[in-house]
Amino acid sequence: MPQKKLYKGLIEQYHYLGYSRPVGEHLEYLALSQSRPVACLGWCSAPRHLGCRDRYLGWTKEQRLKNLCRVVTNTLFSFYPGCAFPIWPLICWG
Repeated sequence: MPQKKLYKGLIEQYHYLGYSRPVGEHLEYLALSQSRPVACLGWCSAPRHLGCRDRYLGWTKEQRLKNLCRVVTNTLFSFYPGCAFPIWPLICWG
């Protein structure tokens, strides 16, 4: 539980939107380097109906119902002052 408080506190202090509890299923990660927080990352379950996504993927209603559990939405990605990894996001998602 102390890490959850740290996560929320960092988001409140540094993220421009502040912290609000995600709706539905969600994951919240606190990235540490040498025991110091360097980033907060958050994901939540994908919207049930999102026409542009479903059309892009070519999903039928049946495929959407079957596969939606495999889709997540990145809700938060925040680095903190003093972080020594400016290229890290590009390595992970590039």
